Amino acid sequence: MRGHTPLLMLRLLMLLGAAALALGQSPQRGNDAAPQTTFCNPLNLAYRFELDQPSRREAADPTMVVFNSTYFLFASKSGGYWHSPDLASWTLVQPTGIPPAALEAYAPTALVLGGRLYFTSDCFEVYTTDNPIGSGARPAHWTKVASLRDIYKDPCLFLSEGKVYMYYGASPDQDGIHAVQLDPSNGWKEVGETVQTIPRQDFRTIGWNNRGDDNRGDPKEPTKPPSIEGSWMNEMNGTFYMQFATPGTQYKSCE
Repeated sequence: MRGHTPLLMLRLLMLLGAAALALGQSPQRGNDAAPQTTFCNPLNLAYRFELDQPSRREAADPTMVVFNSTYFLFASKSGGYWHSPDLASWTLVQPTGIPPAALEAYAPTALVLGGRLYFTSDCFEVYTTDNPIGSGARPAHWTKVASLRDIYKDPCLFLSEGKVYMYYGASPDQDGIHAVQLDPSNGWKEVGETVQTIPRQDFRTIGWNNRGDDNRGDPKEPTKPPSIEGSWMNEMNGTFYMQFATPGTQYKSCE
């Protein structure tokens, strides 16, 4: 995937609302409550930029989790990750233990499990820490705990009723989005069979799913179907909501 801001902005809006609910905060306050805080969109982060033309911000594929009452934001090609106490001010963490190739890979995902924070990305490796901020002059340190199959493109880790699931898929060749249960107690190996959650879309009949700027097709790849990618799972009141992105973050059109 390539960095581009529309997907980042859309995903961050959803993440901010979910994180506020996770900490017991109401996104809407009554007249007798403290004034609402306005969040910048996009957030005021030290983005990197691609040098091609037109130049684009990196920091796509954001994931945000709440760990020890602190918000942690992971985004592609960012040199680390950020933490925040209030969703407004963000501090970059440049950890040790995660190799640069893994930290700089696209599509990071994070999971809180058993008092620890877990991280993976398109690096196909799992790392963990119980102190993602570090202390004093000592940077946060992560430890590798598993290697994953190299098919988990655009990974999304999801925890439900104590079980860990992996959602993945990021190219026309992978035929949509798939999911499989993983067992962290057994080297993060697969449990049971992989299932398809989102099939490949018919981009010629679904206009918003067509590649290219304004979804009019890509003149460089007129017959290539779009990637079904960027899976994201939410659960609310016993109902699961599956989201995905298409057709390509290199285009100007919002996915």
